[in-house]
Amino acid sequence: MVDGLAEGDARQLLESVLTGLTGPLDARVRDRIIADTHGNPLAMLELSRGLTPAQMTGGFGAGTAVPLDGQIEESFGRQLAALPAQTRRLMQLAAADPSGDPLIAPLTTGVVDLTRRTLNWRPEGQYHLLNSAVERAWDFGRGINPPQSLSQLRQILAFDPNLKLLVGHGLFDLATPYFGSKMWLDQLPPYASPARVKFVVYPGGHMFYFRDAARKAFRAEAEALMR
Repeated sequence: MVDGLAEGDARQLLESVLTGLTGPLDARVRDRIIADTHGNPLAMLELSRGLTPAQMTGGFGAGTAVPLDGQIEESFGRQLAALPAQTRRLMQLAAADPSGDPLIAPLTTGVVDLTRRTLNWRPEGQYHLLNSAVERAWDFGRGINPPQSLSQLRQILAFDPNLKLLVGHGLFDLATPYFGSKMWLDQLPPYASPARVKFVVYPGGHMFYFRDAARKAFRAEAEALMR
């Protein structure tokens, strides 16, 4: 079980996402959302998604008897209902098959179309969106638990005092969850101080940089790192 965010981090997340979208966020509303969700980041964002200006300025929670899980389910339902019919059908197919295989063909078609039309590049041979053969043949060195790269990182940080590292994650990334990296980075020696090893998390999934705000913030962090 993943613990919720600390109160300060939870407040910062809510304010960064909500402030300016529909008006200022009332402190009572913010604290109520954090209390109801116990600081769970996904629950906080889903519960606050679609708040009206009246709710943002103090009316959140008034006159509703729907439990928290029901409110989050309703939020997902509203988002699904707004999608085109074909997209909803594709999501139903993907949900029925936990392997994710139904998504491979349409996504591959989309990527090939993008490379041809937008980038004017035609791949030679067959394009594989996900290549399981390559994944199975990948050399992970001495293993991934713990990752060999962590011991190498310790060494290079010790040998080169000028080396700095920036690690970025999407908050909702299920492929490489942010808390996994944080757990390993927290085990680095004291010389890997926050000034040298910085860990940042942005709203978004595995490719969080698809969001303009997250991409710009990550770029700013990288530029600051190289100064």
